Amino acid sequence: MRKIIFLTALLFAGLITESQNIYENPNSNWPFLLKEFSSCTIIHQDGNVTKASANYNLLSEELQFQKNNKIMSVTEPEDISEVSFGEITMIYLQKNFYILLNKEGDAIKTFKKIKGNMNDLFETEGAYGSSTTTAATIQQSDVNIGGINSMDIRMLWDKQDDGKKFRVNENHFYTTKTSHEIISLKKSNLYNSFPDWKKEIKTFLKENKINLNDDNHIKILAHYLNSL
Repeated sequence: MRKIIFLTALLFAGLITESQNIYENPNSNWPFLLKEFSSCTIIHQDGNVTKASANYNLLSEELQFQKNNKIMSVTEPEDISEVSFGEITMIYLQKNFYILLNKEGDAIKTFKKIKGNMNDLFETEGAYGSSTTTAATIQQSDVNIGGINSMDIRMLWDKQDDGKKFRVNENHFYTTKTSHEIISLKKSNLYNSFPDWKKEIKTFLKENKINLNDDNHIKILAHYLNSL
């Protein structure tokens, strides 16, 4: 009963949400997080705020923006603190972009790191359906799109769904109230980070059947950790 009440309360609180702007089939022609280049707010390390039409490249792990129908890469991401695409917020920490999963004001934060699997672009079917790997099977334009900085966006948009698909690897992390160190989200790490609450956290994870690979479950966990 505690589990049902807790999850229901979070649903009504708006903690469990799904973005409608995520591109579900990233491929070599459109290796981006979002369906289209979208308006975003960029907060810089010095506090300045700028607006741009941007997207996140899953293969090159770069924030890229649209300018005069060209796709350009951000050359100094270390100057960025966070990027907000509406309900999606990305934080730049330790030379990487992470998607923030819980509320910005929370002291304990949870993140998701996403990266396109480049190896999938080199996989082709071999004899008897086996998998082989060879660079010769991939067109040069497909390989370069991961880091290209001057492609005409209209060319990509016209063939958005026609490229070679790739998987997106996801890893989850968290930071504590006292440190900005990115820590891999594992049970053992949680117990080490919160030794005074180890028993309570164990019980919470078990009773609520929390899956540490599920974004919504992680949001629930973050809400609980911040309530301790």
